[in-house]
Amino acid sequence: MSSIENFIPQWEFEFQLTLNVLRAIPEDRIEFKPHEKFFTARRLAWHLVRIEDIFGRGVLRDKIVIGESSLPAEPPATIAEMITIAEKQHPEIVNSWRALDDAALQQKIPFVTPDGLVRRELSRKAYLRVTLMHHVIHHRGQLTLMLRLMGAKVPSIYGPSGDEGWPAK
Repeated sequence: MSSIENFIPQWEFEFQLTLNVLRAIPEDRIEFKPHEKFFTARRLAWHLVRIEDIFGRGVLRDKIVIGESSLPAEPPATIAEMITIAEKQHPEIVNSWRALDDAALQQKIPFVTPDGLVRRELSRKAYLRVTLMHHVIHHRGQLTLMLRLMGAKVPSIYGPSGDEGWPAK
């Protein structure tokens, strides 16, 4: 089994957990912002959707450009719209990865600023693991904290939360 075929089920699992967290955001609280340096819940949710687009599609090119996305920078008005977009783009992105063989996954590509400054160079495999998966997990954690602070229910993720039991199989 190729590396990408090992990675895809892990990403599918994380993607579903992220959707569960997005669904937990009350539409009437999407502008919640616990601190001036935080994103609003709406902007953070949109960032989660864009991360898959930026890095998931980016690994198919010869470089990843910071912030380069087929999705607009400005978030949609509702969480429901974001979920619809995420659910539409996700299978397209995941299916495109199947063209990456192990040699392509090991190839290093640059991560550059919009003006061309190289910030780092990692293998495509590392971008998928670190800059896609771990980045999403990090921001999803921030969003669960925001859910708690706004008084919303926090869904179970890897185990029970204060509001839900074990996640469904």
